[in-house]
Amino acid sequence: MGRPRHGFRAIIPYLICVSLGLSGCGPSEMQFHAAQTAESRRVALELIAAISRADADGILDLYADDVVVWTAGDLPFSGEHDKREVEAMIPAVLGLFPDGLPMTVRGITADGERVAIEAESEGRHVSGKLYNNRYHFLVIVRAGKVIALKEYMDTKHANEVLVESAQP
Repeated sequence: MGRPRHGFRAIIPYLICVSLGLSGCGPSEMQFHAAQTAESRRVALELIAAISRADADGILDLYADDVVVWTAGDLPFSGEHDKREVEAMIPAVLGLFPDGLPMTVRGITADGERVAIEAESEGRHVSGKLYNNRYHFLVIVRAGKVIALKEYMDTKHANEVLVESAQP
């Protein structure tokens, strides 16, 4: 008897899927899911790269027209925003970091259209203060575009550097 055609790594998810009584357990559905996961991961990492290089056009190009961006906390930019609102805010936010806001991805988990990213930023604010924050992003990608972004961060640090430093 030869080796399984799809290999051991492909059989385990199939057995789990079948044992849970889920539909979409066939090879073509699993291949689609794997391709969707890879595409979502690529788009999410591209978004983090665009943020890192302060590329407003790159960020906006990755967003679907009906994107919903949500930021944690009670900061002036917290809450839900549509693409039009984000487009209006991006220059002001990116302008706070004359040398950009480089982000380092510390971890990533992707499944289908959902991508979870742990990241850390380090940049110099226009006030001269160091802005070093840690984030958890939930990025949802459909048809190669970000349809939802949730941003969790240390809002106390964000307030101290981004908001309080801007006040006279």
